[in-house]
Amino acid sequence: MDQALNNFCLNTYILGGRRLYEIFHANFKRVFPSPRTMGERLAKHQTFIPEGVVNVEGLKEYLTLHNLPMMVSLSEDATAAVGKRQATMLIVVVAQPMGDGIPPIRICLFGSDNTFKTTDVKHRLETIVSLLKTEGIIVLTYSADGDSRELKAMREMLQMGVVQRTNVEKVFPGNSCPWFVSKIDKDAPIPVQDTIHEEAKMRTRLLKDQKPMPFGNKIPCMENLVALVGLVTKDQHLLQERDLLPEDKMN
Repeated sequence: MDQALNNFCLNTYILGGRRLYEIFHANFKRVFPSPRTMGERLAKHQTFIPEGVVNVEGLKEYLTLHNLPMMVSLSEDATAAVGKRQATMLIVVVAQPMGDGIPPIRICLFGSDNTFKTTDVKHRLETIVSLLKTEGIIVLTYSADGDSRELKAMREMLQMGVVQRTNVEKVFPGNSCPWFVSKIDKDAPIPVQDTIHEEAKMRTRLLKDQKPMPFGNKIPCMENLVALVGLVTKDQHLLQERDLLPEDKMN
């Protein structure tokens, strides 16, 4: 089989999934190999990692192969599990190397019944960081989806609202800091969070009258936004009708 066609078939199988590949195979006779054949070829390039095991050796080999520094950023995301299984969601942990154009590598995958607590999130991160550290790999940052337990763990790790806002080192004028102050333990990864997930969470909360979301000494609500849409032209508020629908989960 031509190598270029083989690579194209493999990419189609990987990016589109088995169902899409089956459609191509059914409509292009004697062009696309059978799905079973492509699955076997793909398995030759995969290393099986048991569920819940952190692939430390694989990550170290990946960094060494690409001549990259032993530093990564960890990211965690969850997706719903399809079918009737004990685990209702799958949690994936990937490591992003510090290099331009270098794709991330999955280092851990496991199922969950979605009953874990904030303490579980912190213990999981501490375990992964410790395992990577034994192989000389430093974790610079840690990010996750907008799950409230993840956000709480990040807030506690940063000690937001706990650190005294004094000005002993004269970093800013005055006697107290006007901003939030965080304190990060030495050698600990810095928690980060993308604005898309955070804004989606804030939007959902804002559109619920049952749970007010204070901003300083003000409490905004959906009625404020409805009034804004009615009083201000669209070129200024930039809102659409569906933006005020709690049922619309798009972000």
